[in-house]
Amino acid sequence: MAPSDWELFYGKGAKRPDQGFSQAPQQQAGPSMSFTDALTLKDQYGPNAILPPDMQSYTLEDLRLKAEEEKRPFVEAQAREAGAKRVEQAATAVQRAMAPKPRRYGWRLRISFLNHFERSRSVTEAAARTGIDETTARRWRRKYPAFNRRWIEIVESRSRCKAEDLTLRAGELQVVRRYFFRGKQVGELTRHEDRALMFLIQRADTAQQREEDRAERREIREHEMEMRKLEIAARAPQPAPAPEPTEKEPVPTPELSGHETSTEKA
Repeated sequence: MAPSDWELFYGKGAKRPDQGFSQAPQQQAGPSMSFTDALTLKDQYGPNAILPPDMQSYTLEDLRLKAEEEKRPFVEAQAREAGAKRVEQAATAVQRAMAPKPRRYGWRLRISFLNHFERSRSVTEAAARTGIDETTARRWRRKYPAFNRRWIEIVESRSRCKAEDLTLRAGELQVVRRYFFRGKQVGELTRHEDRALMFLIQRADTAQQREEDRAERREIREHEMEMRKLEIAARAPQPAPAPEPTEKEPVPTPELSGHETSTEKA
């Protein structure tokens, strides 16, 4: 058998690279982009999103289903790892739960509740974090004036912070719709958020009207008290007038005779 050109050039027994080697099975080409990224682009840019050719025919719901199916192995793996971790830490958790915990009593427990109440969102959550019942906290509020004052300060401070945040956000521009061309944003439609501003104006007007009504009621109450005093004074019995003093007539002294005078002298 005559040698081939490859054997003449490289030597006897030399083989071509495509000969004598097992061909690797051709793998099916996967998507050029993950379905999660495609879902993000589709959700953000809508019909103007630029997707790979193999994903352009998918709708938003199809991409959401594909993304969930794509993430399912990772979610299941994380759940398995978390379960195994909980099983390993079960003994430690049981020991920690069975260990005696330091219990706070008296004013320390009330201070702990106030600290949790300042950081939490509700009385129920603060009571649960402290380890007491909600009715206990409300009973403390009725029993201890200092506790009640601190409670009122926390509520007023939180209300003031909320009002300030709402005031700062009032009148800001709100993006209604964005416009894209070839995957790039070229414009947007904005409008002013006037509902919060109208609410603040109505709240200020209500507070001013309430203050005016309170001042008017105070003036009416003072006027009624003055009229009541005058009415009581008018109904009181008047004291009888004192009689005018009369001049006393001089009492005539009897004249003594001469005999009586001489007798007295003797």
